[in-house]
Amino acid sequence: MAEDLLDEHGRIAKIANNKFNTEKLNLHPVHKIIDKLNWYRSLFGKIQDLPEEQYQLLKKNVSTFFNLKSVVKAVSLPRHLVRISHNTNIFAGRGMPVSYFTTIDDLLAPPLHLVKVNRCNIENEQVLYCSLDEASAYWETKPKYGDIITVSRFVLKDGANSICSVIVPEPFSTENFSNPLRLVYSLIREFFVDVFTLKVDRSRPRDYIFSAMITSEQLFYPIQSVDNIEAIIYPSVQRSGFGDNIAIRNDIFLQKYNFVSAETRFILEEYPDHDPKSNEPTTDQVMASFYSYSYNPETGKISYNFKVDEIFGLFKTFQNPENPQTRIDNGPSIPKNIAFNMSDPEFVIPEYMDEFRHKSTVREDGTEANEDAESINTVIGVVGN
Repeated sequence: MAEDLLDEHGRIAKIANNKFNTEKLNLHPVHKIIDKLNWYRSLFGKIQDLPEEQYQLLKKNVSTFFNLKSVVKAVSLPRHLVRISHNTNIFAGRGMPVSYFTTIDDLLAPPLHLVKVNRCNIENEQVLYCSLDEASAYWETKPKYGDIITVSRFVLKDGANSICSVIVPEPFSTENFSNPLRLVYSLIREFFVDVFTLKVDRSRPRDYIFSAMITSEQLFYPIQSVDNIEAIIYPSVQRSGFGDNIAIRNDIFLQKYNFVSAETRFILEEYPDHDPKSNEPTTDQVMASFYSYSYNPETGKISYNFKVDEIFGLFKTFQNPENPQTRIDNGPSIPKNIAFNMSDPEFVIPEYMDEFRHKSTVREDGTEANEDAESINTVIGVVGN
């Protein structure tokens, strides 16, 4: 039997006591694996305070320990994704007046020099975070009064797919307690759920290190293979698990998804005590917004109608708290907001946009009912083993 490989704290260094992955699997005793996982749990919420040397040692410790990982794969990538970008914050960071976005890069992951540790990435890794529905995107980004945001939408390309991991709890099974390997996989999966649903103060990004390291080793595995994981679906912590997010490698995202539209919204007050189970956004907004679907994949440019600057300035004035808007509830058939199409009139609409057009149906009483095809057709990724 191989001599136990121990870490700097005297605990087991790896889940499997193997020097090479070509060796016969040699699992450590379950109680030692549990001890190591519980030690990791004891560090939750404390990592941001570690001295740099200890932080780097912990990263190496985590990377070494998980030489076995529990992976549940989605049957396919989600068809529709939603992302919210903060125009207000991004333009302020550039030292520029707030405006609308005109390039696809504005809507994707930030430049490498601005990347911090996050739920699914370590430093210097570009990972794009999206939600599977609009409400979850609002919960994750929490826009506030006076913000200007862009809600961008994407649809899966025909035939596109990736290996996508899904963070879901382990179903109870008596078999897991009789089979040592199954039990270890259950323990790993339980820990993965813990770290991917851990509430983290965003001013303390290093507290994400466990989920960040686990994801980094999966999304950025150094040996290229068709079996490599390229995306991870995980519960929305901000929404108390009532929605899902996806983290996908930024460099492959546009190979998998088509751009649908970028809608510029002007945020008003946040809704108090908003129910996370609700499919409504977390804030009110100016009753008018505008969008463009005019995207040129060759140049990366998003173009608009020539009146866009005038419309942007007009809608921005409606955020003035001294002249608040007043809503009148006209029933569920009347939309709360009107999105104006400010796309480039010269743009040729691609075929994949058809499913996002407004559809009309006729009620039994003969009146016309408009249905938003986008919300009707939104599909959540199906989980499979």
